[in-house]
Amino acid sequence: MTHPLSRSDLHALIDDFADETFADLDLGANFAAMMRSAAPELPQDPSQEQLDAWAELGELVQDPGFRTAARRAAEAQARAVAEVGQTTVQDHEAMIVQLRDRVASAQRAGVTPESARARPVVDELAAAYARHTGQQDSPQFRTWLLELLDASHDRRQERFWQLLAVINAWPRTDDVTAAAEWFVAALRRS
Repeated sequence: MTHPLSRSDLHALIDDFADETFADLDLGANFAAMMRSAAPELPQDPSQEQLDAWAELGELVQDPGFRTAARRAAEAQARAVAEVGQTTVQDHEAMIVQLRDRVASAQRAGVTPESARARPVVDELAAAYARHTGQQDSPQFRTWLLELLDASHDRRQERFWQLLAVINAWPRTDDVTAAAEWFVAALRRS
């Protein structure tokens, strides 16, 4: 199988995207290595799904709107790193699992972000994020967290990682953006 976007073309697009998005930002000691290790590597005999993901990834990293959103998220993350320090990958992943699981549980129980029943979920998750970042849960912290989450959760960013997972045959992860959107909506109302 061949594909119109060569390996070197897509790698050049990814490098250009990363240079534009993350230039001059301190995102922690491991960030650059993590981004390099996430490069798309199309197998010798790719599936149609991998070829489709390859093409979509090429389009996505060229999209000016996606680049702007990714830069905004990177700037918010750099601010967070500067303000509270770097968390470990394991701690970050544990926080994502907690967010996804807690919101899923609330949704199964019929709790909407607009309802009064969302308040305990917001309190639990805000406290967990405060512990995660070494801060105290407070109105100021919740404003800070809301700004960070608003900047950091864009469905196209999650799609970027989903496409890399397809291309690189990584295990698929559950959608965290939907959970983050629920939490942001509930946090905004609290």
